[in-house]
Amino acid sequence: MGNNLFGINIGNILADNMGSLLLDASLTVSASPSAIDINDPLGDPSNAGETVYNGRGFTEEYSNMDIDGSVILRGDRRAILLSDTFPTGTPIPKDGDRVTIENNTYTIIGTVMRDPAEATWTCQGRP
Repeated sequence: MGNNLFGINIGNILADNMGSLLLDASLTVSASPSAIDINDPLGDPSNAGETVYNGRGFTEEYSNMDIDGSVILRGDRRAILLSDTFPTGTPIPKDGDRVTIENNTYTIIGTVMRDPAEATWTCQGRP
């Protein structure tokens, strides 16, 4: 999934060499509002069009210096996902999607950061 950087697929190299060392992770991607069937009166809009993708990653705490009480709250976690451990076609995580690692689920807040090789996705997650 990662792009070639200087002719090297860094994402693939990381997935092959580090993927098994990381934790199981799932990314639950919410459907865009246009993908939800408004003509289905029995449909549950809370999970309409959600898709779960499985891969590998880990979470880490923000330092006390990072926690500002408005953008980053105490309890928020930084989730780092190894993109090439997720199936081909997995979309880049976005604001409102959810990440689950070690039975803890976090809602992605704000912009997801990618490294130049798109080998990792770094997300701010809120419980």
